[in-house]
Amino acid sequence: MTRLVQVREATLAEQKNEGAEVVFTRVKKAGGGLQYTYTIYGCQCYESWMQWGTSTDVLGDNVDDIEA
Repeated sequence: MTRLVQVREATLAEQKNEGAEVVFTRVKKAGGGLQYTYTIYGCQCYESWMQWGTSTDVLGDNVDDIEA
């Protein structure tokens, strides 16, 4: 399970290169003090939304946050 640490508007470069409107940063702590950071890009798509940028399990952790 990951934890949301940041939600921000996409930079101009992220808008151009990724097509993103919003960027989420999530982290997952692992053994030995390691921490994995995941970047999720999102945008509105008609009446709904799309998200991409990492594995489906991490995207699944982000569903409630992108819906908000």
